[in-house]
Amino acid sequence: WDRSVSSVSPYAYVRRGRYADDLARWSGRFDVHVQFLEELLADRDTIGDLYAWLGVDETVRPDVGEAPVNASSAVTAGLDDDLVAELRAHYRDSDAALADLLGRELPWRGKGS
Repeated sequence: WDRSVSSVSPYAYVRRGRYADDLARWSGRFDVHVQFLEELLADRDTIGDLYAWLGVDETVRPDVGEAPVNASSAVTAGLDDDLVAELRAHYRDSDAALADLLGRELPWRGKGS
């Protein structure tokens, strides 16, 4: 990673996963709208909420076609269960703070997580 090109390490995945820290700073200065990809995929009409927030025609829907446009041909394995448990524990407080800040459950957390 070249610090002269980017101030953010592209390898700091775990550190950058604490979304509540950054969102709290931004939302204190700007009107912020958070939309999760999982919400958009579950209900195509959810994009209308974002459009309404932006003040544009909320009835427009993008033509997304039938197939993903960036599908990977690589075969990927799921994460190891122990690693998933470790990551969930690591982010537990941060995820709870984010859910509290947004006033709604996070799509990647089950009810009561």
